[in-house]
Amino acid sequence: MERLVVVLMAAAVLLSSTVVKAALPPDNVSVQWNLLLNGLICNVTGYHDPIIIQTGMNLAQWHGLLALKQTGGCTKPEAVIAYASREILANYFPQQQDRVLDPFLAAKLVALKLSKSEKKLAKRLGEAVARRLLSKREIAYEFALDELRDAINARQANPTPGLIRFLPNDPVFGPDAFFVTHNIALQQPYVIPDPVKYVEEHLGDLKPMKVPSDEWDVQYDFLKDIGRIDWPGRTYDMNYTASLYLCGRANTTYCLIIGSFWTVATINILPANTTLYDIVETFAKVSVALHDALIVVAQQKDGYWFWRPQMAYEAGDARHQPWPTWTPYGRVIFTGEYPSGTTMSYGAAATVLQSYFGKKKVPFTVDGGGVFEGTSCYLAGTKVKSRRFESPWAAVEEAKLGRMYVGSHYKFSVDDGAEAGRRVAEYVLKHWGDRPASGVLPDSEYLNVYAELPKKSGDWNPLQYRY
Repeated sequence: MERLVVVLMAAAVLLSSTVVKAALPPDNVSVQWNLLLNGLICNVTGYHDPIIIQTGMNLAQWHGLLALKQTGGCTKPEAVIAYASREILANYFPQQQDRVLDPFLAAKLVALKLSKSEKKLAKRLGEAVARRLLSKREIAYEFALDELRDAINARQANPTPGLIRFLPNDPVFGPDAFFVTHNIALQQPYVIPDPVKYVEEHLGDLKPMKVPSDEWDVQYDFLKDIGRIDWPGRTYDMNYTASLYLCGRANTTYCLIIGSFWTVATINILPANTTLYDIVETFAKVSVALHDALIVVAQQKDGYWFWRPQMAYEAGDARHQPWPTWTPYGRVIFTGEYPSGTTMSYGAAATVLQSYFGKKKVPFTVDGGGVFEGTSCYLAGTKVKSRRFESPWAAVEEAKLGRMYVGSHYKFSVDDGAEAGRRVAEYVLKHWGDRPASGVLPDSEYLNVYAELPKKSGDWNPLQYRY
């Protein structure tokens, strides 16, 4: 425990000079709380879909600034941000409250040299906006794994080419393998409308192809070598790029989590003279775009039910013989393949950051640190290097390659994922500040889960909650 506390405090206090490299003022309170959250996410286990937490904290910071502006209160905005951030994180990390969160908050307040009245008002505003956000976002978690598994098993005796299926005796894709759905899929979006309707109305032109088909042949041939572990043409650079999007990280506060990458990217790309308000609002927009994009991609994965490459190559189809020994470079969890959640998230975040600069091409660096780790990581122990990107979208292109080199996604899936992420982000930016409808249905635990595979690949039959 002592080591964890030291790591987390060092992350928040020192990373401004090591990871951020003075891209922003080291005493910027929004940056420091985001770095602290990075450390918590990377070092405290048990939190799935951390973008939910990140979005809540960054919106609480933004709401705190708006509340201070509208009330005309006399206190420092940095203090409001600090109290709002601490309130959000204490809700999700209660065991870190006494050892990490409260000492960190206290240090920030001392540095601000607040009067008693300033401190009291900052506490009232920051905690109020945070609690209001939490009260609106705490939803019931409806367990849907049984329905998803049953839907796949219903076709298992005669599986449909192109659709997800269990692979007998496989440790990852077998009937008894670790099987997940995402809590993010059950969250209410912040900006986009109902995710099923959003997919149908805004992403209807993006979908998997039929299997078999000429289009499928192209995808099959493109990935069959670059995605498998025993291809003689694999290079170290391919394996390193794959590891960036496969392996965990040890001895670092910047880990594999998508939100962690874009936190560091946001900090490093913004100019040193960026105002506190602009920093907070940019963090909020990036987080919301990531949040809503992940909701959409979860809906698509459980709507198109497209098969993972290993399933496709092992099973074969009318135009391709079974390839039972085809093994991807890396193993991924059991979910639908289409589209790539990684590239969709990257496309969303990159679009928001690029919008801040307009058409200007702005390079940035995401620093390395630590080493790769993981039981299925073939480069475990290899130092993670810094990477320079010529633009936010250049990071998206790297992510596309990484997920294909892992052997987890086809080219059309990483391309469509990035495009869908761009569209989600543009929708978020266009409708930022709109007041969405709250809806009329109760929590999902009071609804029926509907899950059924479509009749053929390319068809849309989403997971839904019905009354």
